[in-house]
Amino acid sequence: MNSILKLRDFCAALPPGPVADVRTLEPLLAAVWHTLPSDDPSMERYKLLGRMEAVAWDAPVLNFRIERHGTIALGSSRASIDAWTVDIDQMTTSVEKGVGRRFARSRRGSK
Repeated sequence: MNSILKLRDFCAALPPGPVADVRTLEPLLAAVWHTLPSDDPSMERYKLLGRMEAVAWDAPVLNFRIERHGTIALGSSRASIDAWTVDIDQMTTSVEKGVGRRFARSRRGSK
């Protein structure tokens, strides 16, 4: 419960809009991630660290995007981008999968 309070206190002090201190936020969110219901059980808390992008606060909602590497493991050269929403008051999440794609590595055989 202490981890939830730390996350809520951090977010309560944030101004609306882009979050400047993502590196402080990431471990706070990761500490409670396992307690949040999710439509994507493969999104484990360690994956948040160093990978959250376009983080924005619109109380009580935290939004961010994250690059997923599952397609790369299957041979693709592009990573999928998922958009997450976390309601800090309700402690719920939702995800919109595949909102974008990004070139992640060179294709085999290309120069």
